[in-house]
Parts: sequence; C-alpha cells; structure tokens
Amino acid sequence: MTSLSRRFVRALLPPVLRSALRQSLIALAVPKVRLDASWPETGRVTVAGLLRSATGIGHGARQCALHLAALGYEVGTIDLTAAWDAALDLPPMIPGGGIRSGDAGGPLILHLNPPYYRKALLQLRSRIRHRPLIGYWNWELAEIPGNWRSAFDHVHQIWAPSRFTADALSDGAGPVPLHIVPHLVAAPAVGTLPDWAVTPDGTLIVLTVFSYSSGFERKNPLGAIAAFRVAFGERQDVRLIIKAGGHDPAPGERERLEAAVAGAANITLHHGALDPGTYGALMARADILLSLHRAEGFGIPLVEAMRLGKPVVATAWSSNLDFMTEAIGCLVPCDLIPVDDPREAYAGARSSWADARIEAAADWLRRLQDPGLRAAIGEASRRHVAELYSLASYGEAATRALGALGCVLKRSGAN
Repeated sequence: MTSLSRRFVRALLPPVLRSALRQSLIALAVPKVRLDASWPETGRVTVAGLLRSATGIGHGARQCALHLAALGYEVGTIDLTAAWDAALDLPPMIPGGGIRSGDAGGPLILHLNPPYYRKALLQLRSRIRHRPLIGYWNWELAEIPGNWRSAFDHVHQIWAPSRFTADALSDGAGPVPLHIVPHLVAAPAVGTLPDWAVTPDGTLIVLTVFSYSSGFERKNPLGAIAAFRVAFGERQDVRLIIKAGGHDPAPGERERLEAAVAGAANITLHHGALDPGTYGALMARADILLSLHRAEGFGIPLVEAMRLGKPVVATAWSSNLDFMTEAIGCLVPCDLIPVDDPREAYAGARSSWADARIEAAADWLRRLQDPGLRAAIGEASRRHVAELYSLASYGEAATRALGALGCVLKRSGAN
C-alpha cells in the first residue's frame, strides 16, 4: 500500500474500523495453533519483544529473559524494537549468564499485546512453526478490547503479570491456559543524580514518573500535580519532580502538562529518557512516589520504589492492589468513571477506570511529611515486595507454566 493510499484509508475510516480491518487481514495471514502441542526440548526458551525500549512492556521482556536465565534455562532473545519503529532507549542486552542473542529454540514467549502480537508472528513466521507460543499480555482495564479476541487462536498459553489483568483476559481465553507470572522487579541500580534534580538539604521530594507511550490520560500526571498543589501550595521546602518519558505524546498532551506546572517554582518537569543509573538515583533521592493512575496492568515504578523502601501514594484500583495493601500502602480512594482517551488502544472502550480523589491524596502527602511514618511504611513496603516478588516465587510460577508445555529444567532450583 502506497503512502497516498494509506492516507486515503485513514481519512475514510475512523480509528476503530481501521484497527478492525488491519487485524482481520493479519488474522488471515497468521496460522492458528494447535492447543495440544508438545515440545521435545528441555530447558530452552526464547524471549521476544521490545528489548531496547524503556517502556513497561520492554522492561517486562528484559526481566523475563534475565530471570529465566537465573533459574537455569538457556534463554535466547529476539529484539523487535527497531522493527516496531520504537525508540532505542537502551543498549542491546549483553549475552552471558545463560542468555544468548538470537533464537535458542524452545517455547517462544512474545511480549507484545494483541493486536501487535499477531503482527510479530508474521515477522517471525519462519520461527513459529511446530513450537509452543506464549503471549505475555498486559492490559489495564477490566475488559479487553474486542479486537483482542481472535488472537487467542494463536497462542498455546497466555501469561499475565497480575490478577487484575488475568481476570480481564479470562473472559476471552476459552480453552487457552492462562497463567499469572508477575514481573520480577528489582531495585533499580543507583548512579549519579542529575543536576536538575538536586535540591537543598531537607527538601521533601515527591516523585511522579510516567511515559506518554503508556498513556497520558491513564497515567494521570495532572492529578498528581493537583494533589501536590492542594497539599503544599507554593512551599519551597517541598518539591514535586515529574519525569516524563516516551516519544509519542498525542496532540496537546505535552502542552497541557507544561501549562499545569507553569509558574510553580516548587515543581520540576523533565522530559526524556534516563539511563538506568540516573533513573535509579532519582528514585533513591525521592521521599515519596506519587501515582494517581487511572489504571495499571502491573505498576513497575511502584514496585521499584517499594524495593528501595519508599512509601508509595497510589490509586486504590487495578493491578497495584496485588502488592499494595492498607497495611503497607498509602492507598487513595477513587471513583470509577467511563474511559475517555483518544488513543487507538482505547478507541471504543466501554469500560471504566479510576478517578483518584485529590483531597485524599493530598492528605497522604501531608501525613508523609513525618519522617518516622515514611520510614515505617517504606520499610514495611520493602519487606513485603521482597517476599512477594522473590526469584523463588517467580520460578514457581514460570516453571509450572513452562512445564505444562514440556519445557522443563535439566536441573532444578535457582542459581
């Protein structure tokens, strides 16, 4: 299709119909799988995805490869970042420690959501014959989009990172086995704090991180700004730092964010990707992580902050409730409202998501000025996620799922 004809189709068809047409054509080209497939190899697995992307789905693919290798599997990696025209935020994964570049055989774990999952199968067509296919899918709403349902014909298993996502997927999974295999999130490595984040000693730092690529409305940074301003006004002994990543803001999103912080001397807004050490230093310097998300499929930055012993103020809805409880989390009550987002991923969504109560979030921020309370909640959070998301617990879930496909370790136990 020429660029002229593509522009004509875009002009003629609304996003929902364009997406449906595209997925119908892909579905015809991708062969369906047999659900009773078996695999004779032992201890090999291949992970494919956006391995050089700083997005959550890229992070999940990298961590999957690293932790399967740590469990003793021989792991191959297939990077699809460039093929998807996604930004190459990170260097290639370094082979070693059980990880190799390229296809290692065994089940293929593909970290891309429908409808992109099937598009990737087309690209990997020569590699997918006669092997088990695992779709690692993440979704943030209580109901999956209608155009996901035909993708269930192209997987032997589905992995989901959270109970919330699994519940949404189970409605369409039918006979396809569905396993909860959470992301195993480590504390970020701590490097050097960037100059723009340096503050006077004694300054209370509230941190919000989000990516435009993950959805501006869903991540709701404007809610975080509103809660901070209600809590602290123009006080100079507190600082809100907003780390905004991603490379594809929808029209007007960046301008709305910049307008919301305009004139606020106690708010720092930084756009752009950070290397892992700089990101870790920023997370380590923060006193509080604030996430007034409308929905999460997992919530990787929340777990990272908890790993570092930070209290997390977050919306009491969706996947973060897998690891945040009233005992260790600063949960913000919310109201459910209809999804309203111009992005194609949510086009035609009839689901609801959360609208965090700003006053309640501001109250948590004011309470957490107490360093003793911050330390107590932070330490309880650190212990909780360290136990919940240990290599042993990850290994139990992953090996059970892979074992059902005939992929078993030659030796048991983690390294």
